Formats: sequence, C-alpha cells, structure tokens
Amino acid sequence: MSQSIRAQFKPTPSDYVKATLAFYFTQRSILLLTAVSILFFVLAVPYSLVQWAHGSNIAIFILAIALGFLLIGAATVAAPLMRVRKMVDHDETMRAETVWSIKNDRIELRNRFEKTDLTWEMFDRLIDTRQYFLLVYADNKRQFTFLPKHAFSTPQERERFKVMARERIVNR
Repeated sequence: MSQSIRAQFKPTPSDYVKATLAFYFTQRSILLLTAVSILFFVLAVPYSLVQWAHGSNIAIFILAIALGFLLIGAATVAAPLMRVRKMVDHDETMRAETVWSIKNDRIELRNRFEKTDLTWEMFDRLIDTRQYFLLVYADNKRQFTFLPKHAFSTPQERERFKVMARERIVNR
C-alpha cells in the first residue's frame, strides 16, 4: 500500500518572495556576495573615517565605493524578488489554490487551471526552511518549487512528507 499525503494552500505573492529569498540564501554565490559586501563596508567605513579625520579627501571616495558596492549587492537580491512579486501579481494561475497529492512515486499538483504530475527523480535536493519546503529541480539547480509548511493538515503529515522527500530525493 502506498503512502499518500495531502497538502493544500493558496499561494500569495509574499509566499513566492519569501520562498525565493530562502532559496537565495542557500546559494553559495549569494552568501559570498553578502559576506563580501558586509565585510567590505565594515572595513571601508572606519578606514575612510580615519582618513577623513586626518584631512584626506580620499575618504569620500572610499565611502562612495563602499556604499556603491553595498547597493549593488542589495540590488542583486532585491531586483529578482521584485520581478517575482510583479509576475505573481499579474498571473492568476500562480495564486490559485493548489492541492498537492504526494505519493511514493510522484507528486500531483492540481488547481482550477491545470494538473501537473511530478516525479521524485525530477528533483535534486530538498531544502527545509523555517516556513517552506523547497524542491530544487535536477535539470536546473536555479529552479525550484515550494510547499508551505502550513499547507499540511497536521504536523505529523508535514513530518511524513519530509521523511518521504528525503528518502526519494538523492541529495547530490
């Protein structure tokens, strides 16, 4: 007898943004960009203030570069999030109430617009965040689908999904 788990939710633009943000901060490149930006800013600001106190005009230049670097880092994360929100705001299918029927061999997603069958082999990785499960596609590691944890009717169903997903997704 195959296990079957049901999850149901109505995604909001905020869900897409939060899930995308959670996904971003599991990516090494984004983590590295964030760390380097913060480190550069933390080191550059005191140095430029010391230079300014000694009457050096280069202090303003260093501050401008540090601020610019920080803004570029922030824009790298913020711009895609704003695009995601705009796309979801304009696409009713992305906001439709969705039912996930999760079985040993596949996942069926159904809403009033479409039905999609997914196999576990399509996924490369399960990311367990505070609010979402993110299923990362094997053929495009920058693409994922998300399932809010509140979509399950009980904590036991949520745990069963997590165990099932970990058993079926080969983390590479």
